[in-house]
Amino acid sequence: MVEGKKILIIDDSATVRKYLKWLFTNYDNEVDTAETGTDGLKRWKEGQYDIILIDLFLPDVDGLSLVKEIRNKDQKTCLVMLTGHGDLSVAVDAIQHGADAYIEKQQITIGADPSEFMAQIEKSLQKRLARVA
Repeated sequence: MVEGKKILIIDDSATVRKYLKWLFTNYDNEVDTAETGTDGLKRWKEGQYDIILIDLFLPDVDGLSLVKEIRNKDQKTCLVMLTGHGDLSVAVDAIQHGADAYIEKQQITIGADPSEFMAQIEKSLQKRLARVA
């Protein structure tokens, strides 16, 4: 399980940010949030994160652009693309541009069992750590 990590959630949905913060905090993680890509980049530049979850559609920048920008300068952080609109071509683009995982938001709705989501995050983190070791 993902525990004791520093996590950044970049999503324009207050509900998603609040739920994910609650979920990760319950596993003793330190969680920061950002509503826009610009704010997310600022937080990333100011701190070191183990995991960054990035919404595909943000009000100011495209989530894929954010993944590319972060990955070009940071090979260590696990990047997870989140979307409410599943699309195989976008998933492929996200992975090709440096995302470690692509997760549809339906998997993290309130009331859903979060264990599969948390397992995906853990698996993605372990793969990223193995790549940089």
